[in-house]
Amino acid sequence: DKMDGLIKLTMCSRWRSIHPLWNTSLNTKSIHTSLNLSKMRSGIQKLTTVKIADNSEAAKPYKLTPKCIHVYGRQTANVGDKILITARGEMWKALVLATKVPTPGASPRVRYDGNYVALMNNKNEPIGTRIKIPLPSSIRKHSDNYSKVLALCKKFL
Repeated sequence: DKMDGLIKLTMCSRWRSIHPLWNTSLNTKSIHTSLNLSKMRSGIQKLTTVKIADNSEAAKPYKLTPKCIHVYGRQTANVGDKILITARGEMWKALVLATKVPTPGASPRVRYDGNYVALMNNKNEPIGTRIKIPLPSSIRKHSDNYSKVLALCKKFL
């Protein structure tokens, strides 16, 4: 019995010394607190698949799905930010209208089934003449920059 206990103790101490997640105490809370869990990013980042919500030429079905290739200003884009996408083999500037993951801090938590964008030209004017989805009310904060896009939408959530 004493030998078995000694073998178990040496195996346990050897495992503790080589395993990176194990602290010196045998408490299970110390194992969980030493894990580095990074925060999940909400919004659109590079290579995220997007859906075009207006009725422009690039919104028509094509063999490749539109993807984000650049976010202007930071790493992730939320509602009201500008991104650069590829659609139908061309690059387009786009305005983020809705995201699949709700943005933190938004009062009404509205969840969409995809990341929706509207295509823009260099003067921040929309290319399409109609927006097919209801927009979240949080986009009204950007009404001074994108008033023409807001005028194309019929419903707000």
